[in-house]
Amino acid sequence: MNDLTRATGSPFDALRHEDERGEWWSARELVEPVGYASWQKFSAAIERGRSAIALDGGSPESEINPTVKIAVNARGERRKLSDFRMTREGVYAALQGADPNMPEIAAAWKYFRVRTRQAEQMADLDPDLKVMRDLVFGIQQVRNEQDALKRKQLELDARQADLTVRQDTLAEDVKEISAELDAVKALTPLVGSDEMTIRDAAHAVTGQDMGQNTFAVWLRERKVLFKDHNGFNRPFQAWVERGWAIESYEQAQNGTRMCWVTRFTALGIAKLNQMWSDGN
Repeated sequence: MNDLTRATGSPFDALRHEDERGEWWSARELVEPVGYASWQKFSAAIERGRSAIALDGGSPESEINPTVKIAVNARGERRKLSDFRMTREGVYAALQGADPNMPEIAAAWKYFRVRTRQAEQMADLDPDLKVMRDLVFGIQQVRNEQDALKRKQLELDARQADLTVRQDTLAEDVKEISAELDAVKALTPLVGSDEMTIRDAAHAVTGQDMGQNTFAVWLRERKVLFKDHNGFNRPFQAWVERGWAIESYEQAQNGTRMCWVTRFTALGIAKLNQMWSDGN
């Protein structure tokens, strides 16, 4: 219950809306407070109220105007619901056919009857008082707009802070990549631009007279190479995708058969150098 409800003792003040056209109530918001069990039953009463207004020579659209209400469920999905924008007189007309023995109906009748009487008295007010009332309403509108602008500014500030963090993170990433590229460029003259076989890579990486088979075992232990079913040392796919190694199916040096040959690129040799330094 909000402050206005506590002050007046009525929930209908808490549900009251006001804009440049005056005060009004949403029919969807009144279903439970006026004691109706469902929207279908209340909407039927509203249609009877519209008919009664028309028979009295009034304008149903002025007092009970069909409109649409946007509802959002727990999953954030939006859907349109039929609704009515109702004035005091419109609500009172819709309640005429309801059961007066229901406490909710009795409370609603009393509230809207009193509000209607107050509106009639307001119409007889001094013009200066009317100007004052309009001025108060205008001030409230300005305050509402200022609050909306403050909320928008807070949203923009939060987005700017997020962009700043993302820019800083991107700058750090660029710095790390640049350092890695510099390291690769420094190693490239040492290994040359041509791809190296496992035999050549063994000497380039270890600086020792290490045999091809021994070096291949070291590479397999570190998930660089694997032995296929024909016994060929072949690079893992990740090394090929990153441009660290290439493989080709070609004729063996003795010319007796075709075989898979693995070669490491300059980037691959730089990676192997790092692995050898870390592990030895």
